Amino acid sequence: MAAGQGTGVVIATGAATQIGKISTLVGSVEELATPLLRQINRFGRRFTFIAIAAALLLFRFAVEVRGFVWQEALIAVVALAVGVVPEGLPAVITITLAIGVRRMPVVLEDRQEQMPRRPKGNLVFSLS
Repeated sequence: MAAGQGTGVVIATGAATQIGKISTLVGSVEELATPLLRQINRFGRRFTFIAIAAALLLFRFAVEVRGFVWQEALIAVVALAVGVVPEGLPAVITITLAIGVRRMPVVLEDRQEQMPRRPKGNLVFSLS
């Protein structure tokens, strides 16, 4: 309709509409965890654990051994913990994922070449 007036009847709203059904389907899709993503997640957990453990040890050392006031030690330790995370880490992970995605068609192509081929010609089925 380009101009004029019209009347409509609402037959569904929210999740009962087609767009709502699509939204429900998209929301129910399970997230795929590829081996590369699992390795990246494992690295992230290890890195986080090591960074927090080192920060706690450094905080304890600063307060108990060196005699710093705990507020000053906390500020210094937080600054060091933030500084430990490499600035380029997100870029490296993004590049690694991009290389993995780029290699996927080659890997899939190799797997298809290794699969047994179906004989050419028409297949005839008999239901007797």
